[in-house]
Amino acid sequence: MKTIIRMMREEAAGEELWETLHREGWIFLEEKEPAPEEGQCLVITDSQEGVEYARQRDLACLAYEPAGSPQHVYGADMVAEELNELNGEFLKLVWKRHKGLPWTIAITEHLILRESIAGDLEDFYRIYGGAGITDYMPGLSEDREKEAAELEAYIKNMYRFFNYGLWTVLERATGRIVGRAGLENACDPETGEPVMELGYLIGKPWQNRGYGTEAANAAARYAFEAAEVPRLYLFIKYGNIPSRKIAEKLRRQYPGKIRIILL
Repeated sequence: MKTIIRMMREEAAGEELWETLHREGWIFLEEKEPAPEEGQCLVITDSQEGVEYARQRDLACLAYEPAGSPQHVYGADMVAEELNELNGEFLKLVWKRHKGLPWTIAITEHLILRESIAGDLEDFYRIYGGAGITDYMPGLSEDREKEAAELEAYIKNMYRFFNYGLWTVLERATGRIVGRAGLENACDPETGEPVMELGYLIGKPWQNRGYGTEAANAAARYAFEAAEVPRLYLFIKYGNIPSRKIAEKLRRQYPGKIRIILL
C-alpha cells in the first residue's frame, strides 16, 4: 500500500504532485488519521508539527520548505523546496532513506551502482587486497572493527545529508560486488574552494572489461543530472595510466565539465 498523510498549512502547495500521486495509485489519509502498519507510508508536511507527528510514529517524512521561507523545519528525512516537480518514485526514495535501505543510483549495461551497506565490507577487503590495487590509493584499515564502524557512520551521515557519496558497484549478470565508484567532497588544490571529486575502483578480476569507464560515466551522469554539479574533479596519481585513460574519456564526453589533476 502506498499511502500519504498530508499535513499542510499551505493547502495550495503541491497541487500537481497530489494529482500525480493520485494517478499513480497513492492513497491519501486525512490529517492525523492512524497510519497503516504495512506498506510505504509517508507524511508530507510544511510544519514542525507534522514532522513531530511523523517522528512519534516512526513514519517517513518529507518536509516542504520553499526557497526563501523565513521558517525552517527540522528532523524530516528529506526537505524539498518545490513539490510539483516530484513524483512517486522520489517518495519511494524518501521512504527508503527513512528505513535505512540503500538507493539504487544507476543501472547500466553491465553494472549496478547502489549505496553501500554494512554487509559489503568483506567484499571491499577482498577487492582492495588484489594485486596492485592500493598502488595509487589508500587501502583499508587492518582493524576491521574500526573500518566497519567508519563505514556505518559514512552510510548514516554521508548519504542522508548529501544524497551522494562513494557507492558499491555490482556486476548485473552475477550480482557480485566488483568495485566502488561515486562522488566525494574535496578541495581545489589551487584555490582551496570546495569541489566535487569523482572516484572509481574496479577489482582485479573484472578489469579490462570496460567496467571502470562504465561505472565512472554512471557516477558522472548522476553528478551532472541529479546533483546538478557544474564540474567534476578527478585526482589521479601520475603513474596510474588506466585511470588516466578513463578520465580522458570522461573529459571528451563532458567537455568543460571535467578537470583532471595529476598528483
